Amino acid sequence: MTFQIEQNIPLYGRSAHTRRGKQILETLQRMNNGDSFLVHNDSKREAGSTVCLVRMIAKKNGMMVTSRAAPEGGYRIWRVQ
Repeated sequence: MTFQIEQNIPLYGRSAHTRRGKQILETLQRMNNGDSFLVHNDSKREAGSTVCLVRMIAKKNGMMVTSRAAPEGGYRIWRVQ
């Protein structure tokens, strides 16, 4: 497989993924142990992606979270440490 090298392509703006990550980190920092929030997206795939992002951000910042499928749809995430 070969890749074509291109020049003079401007750097794209910050992604929504980065902004969403910042919002998630701020939410986790405001939470106490035992607090939770609901992740509810239009699709199960988007919700799963958000849960994965929450876990990565929590781990990177020394926090522990757990998640479960919520009966009302989506996933509920608890901060446990």
